[in-house]
This record gives sequence, C-alpha cells and structure tokens, in this order.
Amino acid sequence: MITSFFRALSLITCCAAWFACGPAQKIRLNTNVIPSGKTFAYQQTTTSTTILESSEEKTVTSEKNIQHFTYTFLQKNPDGSSSWRAHITRYQTISGTVEAVSHFDTDHLEKEQDPIRALIFKKLVHSPFRFTVQPDGVISGMNGMDELWKAVSDSIEPAKKPAFEMMMKQFGDQFLTDAIKNTWSFYPSKAVRKGKKWKKDSIITLFNAKSHVSYYLDDIFANEVAITSSTIIKGDPKAPGEIKMGPAQINYFLNGQGTGHIHLDPIFGMVITSEALLLLEGKMEIKVPYLASQAMPVTIKTKVLLEQQ
Repeated sequence: MITSFFRALSLITCCAAWFACGPAQKIRLNTNVIPSGKTFAYQQTTTSTTILESSEEKTVTSEKNIQHFTYTFLQKNPDGSSSWRAHITRYQTISGTVEAVSHFDTDHLEKEQDPIRALIFKKLVHSPFRFTVQPDGVISGMNGMDELWKAVSDSIEPAKKPAFEMMMKQFGDQFLTDAIKNTWSFYPSKAVRKGKKWKKDSIITLFNAKSHVSYYLDDIFANEVAITSSTIIKGDPKAPGEIKMGPAQINYFLNGQGTGHIHLDPIFGMVITSEALLLLEGKMEIKVPYLASQAMPVTIKTKVLLEQQ
C-alpha cells in the first residue's frame, strides 16, 4: 500500500528562480521573444529516500525517476498569460528496498508484468498536456490527465473499476494543476539587483502545508542568470494532508526545509539547469476500515536535478 502511494505520487510529479547586476533588471519569462512553436527539451532526475518506522521495523525505500519531456510555447494571450504544451517522451524508475529492486522504463513496456500499469504509461508518453502560465509564472488550467484516465478506463476489468475510478477522481487535471502550479512562479514581481532577494509563499495542496521560499540573485552573465533559493515548509498540525488508496486513507503531517540553485537563459527566461534538495519529516497515519489506525514517523529526502537538453 505504501509503495503504491509513492508510485502514484511519482506518476504525476517538481523546480525554481533568476537575475541582475548593476541597475535593477526585470527577471521574467520573456514570451515576447519566444517564437511560437519553440520547443524546450528537458531531463529531470529525481532521487528520493523514504524512511518509515513502525513499532516493529524500519523500512528504507529508495527511488530514482528519470523523466524526459518537452515544453512547447504556443502563444502569448491578450491578458498577458501564455499557452504551452507539455509532452512526456520517456519515463524510467528504479525503486525498492535492500531486499528487492524493481526497474521500469516506458521504452521497454513489453517487460512490464502489470498490464494496467503498462497501458497507463503507454498512454502517458503519447498524450499531450496543455497549460497556461499567468504573468506571475503561476501555472493554471493544466489539462490532459482526465483524458488519459478516460482512454484507459475501458480496459479496466470490473473488479478493479472502483479503485481505478477513485484514482481518476483524485489524480486528474486539478490534482496535476495543484501539484505543478508554482513550478514557474519564482520570477520576482519587480526589478532586482545582484545580491538582492525576494520571497514567494504558497500552499502545497498535496501536503496541506505552507511553503516559504527566499530567492537570491547571485549574478548575471552573458549566457545565464544564477539564483539560489532556500525553502521552509510548515504543515498544519490540525489539518493533515490526506489521500485515499482504495479503502485506506493516508494522513500525513510534514515539515521540512530545502535549498536550491537555478540557472536561467537570459533571453527567454527558461531554466537551463536547476537543482533542489528537500528534507521532509513528520508522521504518516494509515486508516483502514475495521482496523486500528497506524501512525509512523516518516522522513523523505529528495534531490531534483533539471537539465535542458
């Protein structure tokens, strides 16, 4: 159940910051100069270690995900927002414990023993996702996930339909929008100079936690803008994040902190490379009907490396 929970989270899926020296300069996603149809290719490598401690044992699970994807700029809209298309071209994962390790690669779906998982990912790497970026960098209106689930639903056997429909309801377009809405929201609201900082606060819907990020403009060069960031995440002890997996409900109370480095293209304002380290600690509580609830300390260490190809 725990493995399925983290696998579901990894299916959906994480970045941040930018520029100045001398006079204050405006740092932004410059959609005025990005040609319509321009495509940016990326590879994102996410490595994570999850430590769960129950009264009986300590479980350490490691996972490495590699996603290859593209962003295509479609147009700038009259209200200042911009329209984009995203496309995942390959997804790889290596996960497991000391006792057992599993491998998955969308380029080799013939090796996948779970036919439903193979079908979902086959659709995933052939499905475009569209989204809108607001002038402040916040992403809205992500769509494509609902269509993907509908395309797969007819192939689900009746006995598995209820659990599948629950996943459809939870991990649809709105979930994806909430998960990535602040990915590009690191741009400062006004011009900044080298050495200056700006802050961005947001809510991480998945964890029901507040995120406080401080960005620092390190330097601006002819071919890149360098930014560092520091993050504080505070969960609400009275209102945990929650997710349902079949009949089970998983509540989690998480707090954490992180650091990051971002390098931006000074012309378009797109990320060239970024690296983020995040440590989350707290408690996970599993509730299953007719069984005693189980609360476990949990620690999640994550590193995300994004590279433009």
